[in-house]
Amino acid sequence: MRRIGLYGGTFDPPHLAHLVVAERAWQTLHLDTVIWIPCGQPALKDAARAPAAARWELLAAALGGRPEFTASRIELDRPGPSFAIETVAALQRESTPAEWWWILGADALRDFPRWRRWPELLTRCRLAVAARPGWSGEDLLEGLPEPIRAAVDTVPLPLLDLSSSNLREDLAAGRSIRYLVPDAVALRIAQLGLYRSA
Repeated sequence: MRRIGLYGGTFDPPHLAHLVVAERAWQTLHLDTVIWIPCGQPALKDAARAPAAARWELLAAALGGRPEFTASRIELDRPGPSFAIETVAALQRESTPAEWWWILGADALRDFPRWRRWPELLTRCRLAVAARPGWSGEDLLEGLPEPIRAAVDTVPLPLLDLSSSNLREDLAAGRSIRYLVPDAVALRIAQLGLYRSA
């Protein structure tokens, strides 16, 4: 049976820590593929700064044609807020039987009880939680309902303190993001004139 990881996010812009999370999940969980799912309209976060079309281009540049990593426009093409349960259900309807994981960071796991229909989501997939150094298993799961705790598979990460919001601040201030994003992503950001200060 195929093993599929789903990696959702705004990817605004995608950076090296995103790639490391996907790589470690692919390796740790022996996934056949990781499907990257750029969010159209986040349900629990502020709207993306870059337009959907630009973020799709940046993600294509970041993935660089690696066969184990693909991308889906399912949330970009669906109107309204993006909800993981709707995305997973739609992808599973179109797929042959498989084992599924939703890949997310430890910070996003804290918000998981606020996700739409999260108990149903856990009947469809497990959670691959990227844990930064210093997060023990108990720290990661503290205070979460038991069904969530039981569905977590931990993906250990190296120490990488990168965030899309910090990269946007760097770009707005005219600072270099070289070595923080793939070269192809930096090039497309410059070509599209993204994230400049007003």
